[in-house]
Amino acid sequence: MRLNRTIRRRGIGGLTDSQRWFLRHGPGLMNGAPFPFESEPEARQVWRAHSAALMADSRPGSRPCGFWRYELRMFRTVPSFWRGLGILIDRGLIDATEAARLEHDLRELSPDPGTYCQSYDSAALIAENTSSHVDHDPRLLMESIEHFETAARWHAWRGRPEAAERWARRVEVVRMCIVASD
Repeated sequence: MRLNRTIRRRGIGGLTDSQRWFLRHGPGLMNGAPFPFESEPEARQVWRAHSAALMADSRPGSRPCGFWRYELRMFRTVPSFWRGLGILIDRGLIDATEAARLEHDLRELSPDPGTYCQSYDSAALIAENTSSHVDHDPRLLMESIEHFETAARWHAWRGRPEAAERWARRVEVVRMCIVASD
């Protein structure tokens, strides 16, 4: 029996800390710790037994690693929040309660976001309103693309074509800024 299997058990139904961590966050953040199960089939079986409790601990719009790994069989690690949310939207895996919570918690998904992210409506506004470190690191703008694409998909899914178009235009503006900075 492996040493990591002897870690004190607590919390969700007898899972070790390392097993719970793995099923929530995946292997990427385990800092070289060994795989906390005897095999992948055992990990899948443990996920199935504990998935409801692990899913209940997730923030709206996100899912634990076990979901991505064993339910959708898409990723071996957890995708970024915005990429994951986009996949959940595309697959119809967001229910009305979760959608309402997301729209309450995230202004970009709200039916009325006010002036949120208006500084991305044109290249001139981006240049005027973003800090100077963005000029030197276009990766920061690249992260905005995934975020804004997901917001556009969200609004299209929620039947708000005007909002979807506004977010899609912001994606194109950010892409133009990235090309211009090369």
